[in-house]
Amino acid sequence: MSSDEYIAGVVLQTRDYREFDRIIYFYSQEYGKVEVLVRGARKITSKLAPLIAEPFALVKLKVVSGRRHYHLIGGEVQERFENIYTNYVKMNGIASVFNCINAIVKKHKPDAKIFSLLIAFLQKANTIPQEKITILMSAFLIKFLAFLGYRPEVRYCILCQRKEFEKDIFFDFEKGGVVCKSHDSDGENKKELSMSALSLLQELLYKRFDYVLEKKKMKKDIQLVSKIINQFYQWQLD
Repeated sequence: MSSDEYIAGVVLQTRDYREFDRIIYFYSQEYGKVEVLVRGARKITSKLAPLIAEPFALVKLKVVSGRRHYHLIGGEVQERFENIYTNYVKMNGIASVFNCINAIVKKHKPDAKIFSLLIAFLQKANTIPQEKITILMSAFLIKFLAFLGYRPEVRYCILCQRKEFEKDIFFDFEKGGVVCKSHDSDGENKKELSMSALSLLQELLYKRFDYVLEKKKMKKDIQLVSKIINQFYQWQLD
């Protein structure tokens, strides 16, 4: 990073630093995840505070290199996703997704696919009805994990490569994918899958957001697959 430039991206999280400052965790188009120090951000008179108070917006930050952190000196909001701000369920869900990103991504080189996925996720979350936010979050998280190199195997049995599944199948978190009944064994690191839930899991990983959202899904499948994806994320994080 040069001594003075603009970077575009999304504020993932913030934390208080020293008496009046704040550090933001920022996923940028140019550098991936970076940390930026905002001096005086916790003062009422801060002119920079509004920039980092919009976690569900695409912002362009003007930063300079410092001794230990990059420093925020200015910027502007490029795109606001205003319908997210007016819906608590959406805000809470997206905040949890951002927490997941921040927790699993340390300092990370730029990735155009991840950045595009993140912006597409926010744009779609801004327009869909509240009841579809869970399936959108699940679709984002499994795609995000795949882009990071943690793609689960959901097309065939990870042990025998069999594609024609019987009705009794499992998602094995330790092995990282779907296992058919013939390989079943006792243990806590797995969850039983229905065929309809497996089909949904495949769609979330390989289909575009629009495809996933346009068809009506069974609530029990959405709930089960959401739990599996979140547990798979936790397994990778641990």
